[in-house]
Amino acid sequence: MNTAILQKLIILFFILLCVISTPLVSYRSILFLTPLSLQQQSVVNYVQSHEPFDTTSFSPSELSHLDDVYNVMLFFDIVLIVSLAALGALSYLLYKTSDFKPVLQWSGIAVIGSIVLLLLLTFLSFNWLFNVFHQLLFDSGTWLFPANSMLIQLFPLDFFISLTKRILTVTLILGATLILISRRI
Repeated sequence: MNTAILQKLIILFFILLCVISTPLVSYRSILFLTPLSLQQQSVVNYVQSHEPFDTTSFSPSELSHLDDVYNVMLFFDIVLIVSLAALGALSYLLYKTSDFKPVLQWSGIAVIGSIVLLLLLTFLSFNWLFNVFHQLLFDSGTWLFPANSMLIQLFPLDFFISLTKRILTVTLILGATLILISRRI
């Protein structure tokens, strides 16, 4: 394979990994920093590490959904770890080249562009975005619960709206940081 083509593929892969990993880093950070009630924290601990918790208030379908959420979160954690490792390796390859500064800048621009699009969708119709997210990640009907269910009481839609806005905002800041770093090195 031609060296120039390989270099362009590395650059494109680096930018794509930045677009994938920055929201995941933001998500993990925001979830860690979000103040939660004891019961919410117990559920979050369960979906992050299968830490046992008092399940007596939850229906079997809610518990099944929490297991599904655990699997999704585990998948995203693996994607994050692999992405960060790949970014580290690619940074090592690109650092000594003249491409590194523009790659960081374009990575920041790509992150900001993708997040601005998601922010627009969030502000225009969070319900639509929330539904699409769940339809992509969960089997049909396994994530819908009555308003009086324990999961909905603990994690109402406003919780997810607030969480999403903070994740997207932090991701925007990370994208801007990539651009600033590209100008400083």
